Amino acid sequence: VIWVGSVGYRFKPATLIQYGVFGAGFVLVGIALSVRFFRMPLFSWVYRSHMVFAVEFALFFLLGVANSFLDVPANAILQEKAQGSMRGRVYGMLTAFVGGVGIMPVIIGGLLADTVGIGKVIFLLGAGIVAYGIYRVRYATVN
Repeated sequence: VIWVGSVGYRFKPATLIQYGVFGAGFVLVGIALSVRFFRMPLFSWVYRSHMVFAVEFALFFLLGVANSFLDVPANAILQEKAQGSMRGRVYGMLTAFVGGVGIMPVIIGGLLADTVGIGKVIFLLGAGIVAYGIYRVRYATVN
């Protein structure tokens, strides 16, 4: 977040958001695949007891980096586009909307994880995010 805030202004916000979308998708796919690698004898040297924590920590760190590439430019655009007198209302509505609607993916994801498994749900989420990123690139180049 510090890098995006201090150096990221040199890039277009849409570009940073695009990298964030792809980064989040690929890291989620990587997290899902790392669970599968744990079960494969070929990769057992990577997943010694001391390495599991380091690999997963690095992947979740990268997921946080991807999130900052999404969150910082999106908030900057929102602050830039919202008028000063409306900015508090816009953020209030955003917070209420995220809090109210944000529970639905948790419920649906929990049900899916119980039904098909956590690794598959994370993989599908990551693949969906990557597909959305590809759609965004294609849509941005058309318009």
